[in-house]
Amino acid sequence: MPVNKGAALYLFMIFVSAPSHSALAPSVVTLRDLDVMMKFVAEHQKVADTLELIDMESHSVFFDGGCRATFERKKSWNPLSRPGPQAKIRFKESSCPLSYHANTDR
Repeated sequence: MPVNKGAALYLFMIFVSAPSHSALAPSVVTLRDLDVMMKFVAEHQKVADTLELIDMESHSVFFDGGCRATFERKKSWNPLSRPGPQAKIRFKESSCPLSYHANTDR
């Protein structure tokens, strides 16, 4: 049976151009999360001066004798254990003021 090259190419293009998602390995997502938290530290002098720990598991930055800045990621249909698109984490809240001036940047 002769193969219609035009039809075969058409079918191939349909399968190749089907909707797909960016495949980010979990390690890439972790590095991107770390970058977000490091930029946060760099933007807040008090946090940078008193930095104690960056906890990747809880998405938290600890500073100034036990203060905690937390970050969150919007819920995703794709679990972090699988490659695929993931929303960036973003600052959620801090248990202490983020600057040396009381009650600002909180």
